[in-house]
Amino acid sequence: MDRSRTPTTGGGVLLATTAVALLAACTGPTTAPAGQPTAPAATTAPPTATASATGTPAGTPAGSPTPAPEALRAALECLQGVWTMDRFALGTGDATATEGRGGDVAFGFEDGRWWLSSTGDEDVTVSIGHRESEISVAGSATGSVVVQGDGVRYTVEESEGTVAMELPEGSPEHGMPLEHLLGTMVPAGGTDLECDDDEATISSRGTSVRQVLQLRR
Repeated sequence: MDRSRTPTTGGGVLLATTAVALLAACTGPTTAPAGQPTAPAATTAPPTATASATGTPAGTPAGSPTPAPEALRAALECLQGVWTMDRFALGTGDATATEGRGGDVAFGFEDGRWWLSSTGDEDVTVSIGHRESEISVAGSATGSVVVQGDGVRYTVEESEGTVAMELPEGSPEHGMPLEHLLGTMVPAGGTDLECDDDEATISSRGTSVRQVLQLRR
C-alpha cells in the first residue's frame, strides 16, 4: 500500500468502525421496480449510449420475457470490455454517505457476464462524511448481467478476497470479506446506464438508497 496519506487522528477508529458497519450492512443487488423506460437522448460525437434499465413494454403478458429496449441494448454493447473503477458512491436523496475513489479495481463485461479483479497495490480513498481513510481491495468476483423487461440485475455468483482499512499506527486492524463491499460498489435495483468510449456510469434509483458506479477505460 502507499503509505503516503493524510493521517487520521482522534476519530480514526470511529471512522473505521462506521465504514465497516456501513459496508457490511449493504446487501447485493435486487430486482428493479417496475417503471417506464427512459427515451434515449440525442447525442453528438463521440456518441453516448444512455438508457434506463427500468420499465416493461405495454401489453406484455405477465411473466413473459421481453427484449431489452433499443437504448439499453446500445448502452450494454458499449459497456463490453475492461474498465477501471473511478468512483463509487452510496447515499440517500442528495446526501452521499460513503464515497470511494481511485485504486486498481478492474471491472470487465462480456456476453451477459461481469467480473471484478484487484491486487490491492493501489488504495481506494473512502470518504464517510467529512472523514477519509484508505482501503485496500484484494480479490476477485464474478457474476451475471441479467437483462429483464423490468430492469437489469447485476448478480454476484462468486467472490473471494478481503478489504482492509488503513488506520493510525497502534489502532486495532479492521477488515472484512470482499463480498460485503460488493453490495456498496455495485448498484442495486432499477438502474440507469450511460456509456461512451471513455466513461461509463451505472446508477440506481432506489427509494431509500442511491448508488453510483463510475468507470473509465
